[in-house]
Amino acid sequence: VEKILSTAKEKGNITYGELAAELGEANPEDIDKVFDAFEEMGVNLLNDDFEEEPDIEDLKEVEKVHTPKMRTIEEVSTFLNVDPKKTVKTLIYHDFVNEKLVAVLVRGDREVNEIKVINHLGIAEHEIALASYDDIKSIGSVEGFVGPVNLSNIEILVDEEVTMMKNFVVGANEHDYHLINVNYGRDFTGTVVKMFRAAASGDKCPVCGMPLAMERGIEVGQIFKLGTKYSASMDCTYTDEAGKNVPMVMGCYGIGVTRTLQSSRL
Repeated sequence: VEKILSTAKEKGNITYGELAAELGEANPEDIDKVFDAFEEMGVNLLNDDFEEEPDIEDLKEVEKVHTPKMRTIEEVSTFLNVDPKKTVKTLIYHDFVNEKLVAVLVRGDREVNEIKVINHLGIAEHEIALASYDDIKSIGSVEGFVGPVNLSNIEILVDEEVTMMKNFVVGANEHDYHLINVNYGRDFTGTVVKMFRAAASGDKCPVCGMPLAMERGIEVGQIFKLGTKYSASMDCTYTDEAGKNVPMVMGCYGIGVTRTLQSSRL
């Protein structure tokens, strides 16, 4: 464990494959210790296929361009004649537990993995939602044209891919405008950098390196983390070791009977 922490601290990051190789025989307590230490040290966990070699493209000056009524990644990339992979989408979420707004950045052709965002924030699924028009307006931005440059008073979660991109397109926080040639580190920074994107077909497994294949399946059951939302309102508590009454952490599950019967035939 100490070897892993020392290496990760020196490099500032470590791949999932390296971590799996070193922690293969570790006990759960040591694994928790490592992840807690990574959070404190600001170590980034990277996919093994993550390109760390610097892009040879020279940094260009930021320009604000007029993009009338172009709100989606598809519309913007077509209008500006750029690959969606050269754009970055900024999604704003409302964290109702901590009553704050959170910005999440991923490459334009990617989707946000909301479970990763929820786990990072330490809240339940029902305690977060995409921000409203008024929420976005409150941070000085405009719905459909949100971007990270000069975005203030908000936590910014950046997917690791974004930090390695060069001269990309983002919203200008102004109606009908986008910024081109934006670069992470020079034009904006994030509060946290880690993997916030959803996995996609063709992505490499962080352990074995084989491409991921996406298949259709049937959801026969599901589990919901309810936290203390209902137990607190119903005064459903337990007495902890300090003799204090604490709301119970709740969860629930559902089993689809007909779905289970159908899946048994596959």
